[in-house]
Amino acid sequence: MNRLLLIGLIIATVIIGIILLNDTRNQTTQEAQQLGNDSAQPETQSNTDVNLQQRANLNKILQEHAITASMHLQNLYDEKDTTETENMLGQNTKQFIELMTNISNNSNQSTQTTTQLETIWRGHIQEYEAYTQALMQNNTEQKEEARNNLQMHAEDFGNAVNALIPNVPAENATGAMNEHANLTLSIIDAHAEENTAEKMALSTQASAQAAGFAETLIPNRQENNR
Repeated sequence: MNRLLLIGLIIATVIIGIILLNDTRNQTTQEAQQLGNDSAQPETQSNTDVNLQQRANLNKILQEHAITASMHLQNLYDEKDTTETENMLGQNTKQFIELMTNISNNSNQSTQTTTQLETIWRGHIQEYEAYTQALMQNNTEQKEEARNNLQMHAEDFGNAVNALIPNVPAENATGAMNEHANLTLSIIDAHAEENTAEKMALSTQASAQAAGFAETLIPNRQENNR
């Protein structure tokens, strides 16, 4: 009897040990999973913060571009010295290209595409100048040529952005660029007509459009994961 009781106690002890071991393993697994979730959360938050900061920086750069380009073209139309605004646009362009390079995760495309993007960006500023000079001469044909060239620049811009940041559709970037260009030309038209109220309203629109432009070029982080 004592022997049977001893065997029973041993079996019971083994069963209890197995149960406790399983409980410990389950608890350890749950704690590890929770730790992983807790560790992942700050990283996700950090990525979101970086995404929002990049967009805010781009918004600022595009706003400065819109304002400076408008000032530059008005000075050009009024035959004033444009040295300062030219330098400001050059510095702004450098900041724009640097930020777009940082946004891109495609290092194989970055060098070639950002060079192309810079050429396009500088080219669209030159077309603004060509349009303004045609406006000064009241040359409708050259104005239309500058508009057409700006549309081609916008298409090239969309393709370059898409190559640099594949999750940004080319047509979206092209549309944002066209909107920006049309507002800029409308501002210089209003300036030539000495329509101050219209010029101010359009300048406000151009500044606000920069936010949408930035959002187009920097989509939400979850949309931009690859």
